[in-house]
Amino acid sequence: MAVLTVLVSVVAVWFGKEKASDRRRKRFLARHRERSVKGIAARIAKEREQERVAHADTEVFPVVPPADDPTEQFPPAVPLPKRVRGYVRRAPTPYPRKPLNQPDPALMQRVLEGLQGLSDDPHNSHPRKER
Repeated sequence: MAVLTVLVSVVAVWFGKEKASDRRRKRFLARHRERSVKGIAARIAKEREQERVAHADTEVFPVVPPADDPTEQFPPAVPLPKRVRGYVRRAPTPYPRKPLNQPDPALMQRVLEGLQGLSDDPHNSHPRKER
């Protein structure tokens, strides 16, 4: 009885593997139709048709000699109006421009001292401790 169970399970696993493999192959062929026999035959037929069209005889039209006098005179060029550039007539700014206020010197001195106390190593950016 155990041998029969093992035999049935082996056969079931083998059929399942074949079914999954067949599904994968069909999905692959559906994605890559140009690799199938029909796809290759269609591509060869298309290439032969393109080659036949490329080597086909062309119809030659007779050459018409140009007339000695021009058929239509071009009118004299009319100058276009001058373009007004946007940066020339700029709208006034909505706020009056004035110089920035200087920061507090004591604050600037503290900032500079803090920057000088930093380590040169970017991984160790804690302030140096004087010993």
